[in-house]
Amino acid sequence: MRSPGPVFSRPDKVRYTSGMRYVTAYFSREGSAADLVIGFIDRCHHTVDAAVYSITHAGITEALIRAHERGVEVRILTDKVQASSKYATDEILESSGIELRRDRRTGSMHHKFIVGDGLAVA
Repeated sequence: MRSPGPVFSRPDKVRYTSGMRYVTAYFSREGSAADLVIGFIDRCHHTVDAAVYSITHAGITEALIRAHERGVEVRILTDKVQASSKYATDEILESSGIELRRDRRTGSMHHKFIVGDGLAVA
């Protein structure tokens, strides 16, 4: 079966379709990706599981805290070295009661994804 082709709806967005499922890749030019991530977190009802290199964006931090405060189970895995950066917000997230773990393996944990409600990935 042929792989689905891209559908260009905006210059900074590519959507691949396959049956009833689709994947959209966004490329951040002027911070627009943060707004998409914040909206994604705000729409989660049950769980937010994130594996990220680090979280430094105040709006994303606030969205994760809002999710936790409305009863969403929020779990974050981050890179141990980046978590110690003065710009990382891991301590703020932890002090808000969010479960945060720092990867202890050698090398960088350089992932950047969020699974919302076990159904969607950002």
